[in-house]
Amino acid sequence: MKDTGNQIHRVSPRRVVSDQSPVFNDGWVYCDAPLERHRQRIPPPSLQKVAKTVPVSVLDYYAHHYRHSDRNVWRQRIESGQILANDLPVSPDAPLIPGQRLSYHRPPWQEPPVPLDLVTLYEDEVLWVVNKPSGLPVLPGGRFLQHTLLWQLRQRCPVAAPIHRLGRGTSGLVLIAKTKTARADLSRQLRQRQLGKTYRTLVGPLDLPDQFTVTQPIGKIPYPQLGHIYGATPDGSEAQSNCRVLQRWADAALLEVTILTGRPHQIRIHLAAMGYPLLGDPLYVTGGHPHPDGTAIPSDCGYWLHAWRLAFVHPAGEPMTLVCDPPDELSRWPKVNVSNAAGFDFAQPANFRNTRAERSRSPDWGYPAVLSAANINIGPRANPNPMTQSSTSRIEKDSMGEKEIPSAAYYGIQTLRAVENFPISGLKPLPTYVDACLLIKKAAAIANGELNCIPTDLSQAIVTAADEILKGSLRDQFVVDVYQAGAGTSHHMNVNEVLANRALELLGDEKGNYQRVSPNDHVNYGQSTNDVIPTAIRIGGLLALEHTLYPGLEGAIATLQSKAAEFQGIVRSGRTHMQDAVPIRLGESFRAWEVILSDHLRRIRTAAQDLRQLGLGGSATGTGLNTHPQYRYRVAELLSEFTGQPLMSAPHLMAAMQSMAPFVAVSSALRNLAQDLVKISHDLRLLDSGPKTGLKEIQLPPVQPGSSIMPGKYNPVMAEMTSMVCFQVMGYDQAIACAAQAGQLELNVMMPLIAYDLIHSIEILGNTISALDKRCLAGITARPERCRDFAEGSLALVTALNTHIGYLNAAAIAKESLETGKSMRQLVLEKDLMSEDKLNEVLDLEKMSQILH
Repeated sequence: MKDTGNQIHRVSPRRVVSDQSPVFNDGWVYCDAPLERHRQRIPPPSLQKVAKTVPVSVLDYYAHHYRHSDRNVWRQRIESGQILANDLPVSPDAPLIPGQRLSYHRPPWQEPPVPLDLVTLYEDEVLWVVNKPSGLPVLPGGRFLQHTLLWQLRQRCPVAAPIHRLGRGTSGLVLIAKTKTARADLSRQLRQRQLGKTYRTLVGPLDLPDQFTVTQPIGKIPYPQLGHIYGATPDGSEAQSNCRVLQRWADAALLEVTILTGRPHQIRIHLAAMGYPLLGDPLYVTGGHPHPDGTAIPSDCGYWLHAWRLAFVHPAGEPMTLVCDPPDELSRWPKVNVSNAAGFDFAQPANFRNTRAERSRSPDWGYPAVLSAANINIGPRANPNPMTQSSTSRIEKDSMGEKEIPSAAYYGIQTLRAVENFPISGLKPLPTYVDACLLIKKAAAIANGELNCIPTDLSQAIVTAADEILKGSLRDQFVVDVYQAGAGTSHHMNVNEVLANRALELLGDEKGNYQRVSPNDHVNYGQSTNDVIPTAIRIGGLLALEHTLYPGLEGAIATLQSKAAEFQGIVRSGRTHMQDAVPIRLGESFRAWEVILSDHLRRIRTAAQDLRQLGLGGSATGTGLNTHPQYRYRVAELLSEFTGQPLMSAPHLMAAMQSMAPFVAVSSALRNLAQDLVKISHDLRLLDSGPKTGLKEIQLPPVQPGSSIMPGKYNPVMAEMTSMVCFQVMGYDQAIACAAQAGQLELNVMMPLIAYDLIHSIEILGNTISALDKRCLAGITARPERCRDFAEGSLALVTALNTHIGYLNAAAIAKESLETGKSMRQLVLEKDLMSEDKLNEVLDLEKMSQILH
């Protein structure tokens, strides 16, 4: 059928290709350029390592890249002259050479029989649409060359090009371009996902929801015969299949599947991943992975999948929709009528599995050898309850509709929508931030239970669920990307849904039964994202400070204090402008760093005081709508108890919700600390520079080799790492400042960014300072002789002579010393400017380096 505009018209099909190919084909030549990267035929990593010392051989190359044949078979082919190098015979052990061209001259072979009759459903000057039978490959490969759709098409049209591919076992519509211009236009539509592709398929007798969407990523996974195969992977490419049930029987269900990405192959993977593998699929089993016996390959048939509908825009600009009935071969099977709005009449057996042995004994067209429809029951079936859970999923509803949620998931429909909307960074909420949200929910559940706002049993279940998660369970259920819109509503609902579903389990109910425990009505009673999220940032910040930054700073301060005392008797040359300056004590350098960090600790504690005022209880805009009058005070009291912090309800809830100033103040204090930490890190690196050509007045403890090429090199990696983290914190501070001023009226929607950047800044700074303390500061040793040599040779010692011989004379002594190489002591005595005893007294390094006042 053909659809022009909004109306579908039936097109009379006509058989156009029925080429009975010869028993043997003409053979084929496969060309490779192994060492040219642009051909993507470089040796695998395992061979690359060997190639550094032993050249990769021709045999190694073929055996590793084409594993469908074993090593001995490839050796025989090379030795028999089927494989040539630059058109000349080559030895199996000959090394690969850059620029070399390998060619495998495959002799004629007998291809497996396939159905070669093609039916044209539509054709004009630029387009061709055919109904491909199951069992016919689209493109050459493996055992097939002339027994392919492409070969048959090009007997009539030499430039014919299929726009999309169907698996060998898949039947139905294939769109073909007959000109280069049409190919470019239709390929663009395919890339931009403007081709509408709808399929029909059979799955087993499972309790499927009426409608569901699968978004399982698809990527490469190892596979014995082929090296790799596509399957369900957590880090693969995005893929989406929208499914709905058309008809149910006792033994099977007919599905309609629309794919928004990829090829129809993804339907086999997606449905298997959801626990609904295609009936008779020899390759994919539950989970979306290949069968563990490793014998099947993607081109094996035995399943039933039909490309039923195709919508596109004709290169001339006319919208078109084509609908294709099932292949004629199905008419020989016992029929089961499946009537629907599209007029689709379908016949299919109940038993689809045919073994590899059966496929080898009969024509390899993908049709099962044993046909039976005796157990198919075509009776009416009641619609399942939308909350009914299958072994792999459940259906949840919200104001926008329904979605399928994995049965194992404790999050719900709103979380899933957020995950689909915000696939941005892969960064998930920080554990400290999650803890803060859980503590708020726990306090709210207790307070609302005490105030008779929610039933006591629900309150207790929510509290128990929160306690379990705080102890470490279900941490993987908080899945929304940190870059999200809505002021944090997505993460907030993630927390609400996880707590609600765990509470349901504790009460003996199934996940998703929100009539019993609702994420909104019970877990979130009297709360809003607008007061929960700023409170969570406050509590998360305080927790991070107490558990990470404060201990790190206090430990580093204590270490610096100890090192200051240890190095107090060592004199080193001071340096300003990176030039010589008057001597100082090495211990005083460490003492200065100790005081600097102590001052920053005090400033951060002061800035954090404002985090203790909570806006919780303000509800949506700060008015306290839908909250009990005592709620705000009780939750502040409970949170003080849980955190050990002296928390209080803010005097003006609206102000506490609108202003981000407390977060900016803490972030600014962190930035100031980071700036001084960078300076201290650079000082440590300079004083440790060398070992032969630098200052090397101190020795930082070596913690790892420093170079991949220079043996014996140890770098100040802890100081370098500290600087990098500090640069990140400075960047976070700028982002927080921008986000803080971006609020409007009663809400700042940028709070998710502030939450992540502030808490992350605190934690990475605290972790960095702790690591610097333990792996660097605590192990620093001094080199007193090196320090003394530099101090005694410093031209800046002449400064002590100013009050005795005058500034000009002292400057002249310094200049002459630098030009002649004579010491200043020698020049002063030669010029009889001072007595030796007086000179010794004036140039006493210990006295010069003392802090006088």
